[in-house]
Amino acid sequence: MTVLDERQASAFLGLSVHTLRKWRRFRRGPRFVKIPGGERRGHGNAGRVLYRESDLLAYLEALTVPTEEPPMPATVFPAPVRTKVERGG
Repeated sequence: MTVLDERQASAFLGLSVHTLRKWRRFRRGPRFVKIPGGERRGHGNAGRVLYRESDLLAYLEALTVPTEEPPMPATVFPAPVRTKVERGG
């Protein structure tokens, strides 16, 4: 099993470390492992964060948009709403 730290995981996903940290705070994004560490004043819940490569791949797989089906016809999308300014009124 391959394990990546947050910098390696961010590079793997093509995201910033800041984005991964924000996602963890709000319990979004890929699953992660938190190894307890010493609590440090002003640093919240300190500890080491690791990501399993299998969890990163599963996350990407869950985000994959299927493209095998034919494209939707243009009539499926509603016409854009125009404001008074756009209508000239």
